[in-house]
Amino acid sequence: VLNITKFCLRDSILSILNSYWLLSEQEGYSFTYQCDPNIIVTGDEARIKQVLSNLVNNAVRYSGEDKNVSITVTERDGFVRCEVSDTGQGIPSDELEHIWERYYKSSSNHSRNTMGTGLGLSIVKEILLRHKASFGVDSKLNEGSTFWFELKK
Repeated sequence: VLNITKFCLRDSILSILNSYWLLSEQEGYSFTYQCDPNIIVTGDEARIKQVLSNLVNNAVRYSGEDKNVSITVTERDGFVRCEVSDTGQGIPSDELEHIWERYYKSSSNHSRNTMGTGLGLSIVKEILLRHKASFGVDSKLNEGSTFWFELKK
């Protein structure tokens, strides 16, 4: 059951990114975000934070040598689009349709940390489906991936 409210997406993003300060300090990761401070969305804030955490975790795991992870939020047509990007190896096109499946792990061995259950993106998918949100991934080999979702304002 979702607890639907209106909440500030920027505050949720900052809350998630604050948990990564140690990784930034000790391992050189760079976390950036672009989000208007007044963006209010409708949804279950705790579940959307879970989505953001899973997407940022994946971006960290698959980021490139530059260790850059970015979150970009834009508004249009009554929706707010949130994108989480890395500059890693990307996902092979023949695997893109499977990444949302339970227990699926990419065949690529470019992950910094191979620990994981393979449930992260299936959980993201389930939460976003319950929100009736659009979502997807854009990925290019050797350039990185951008996972995105759109919520109602």
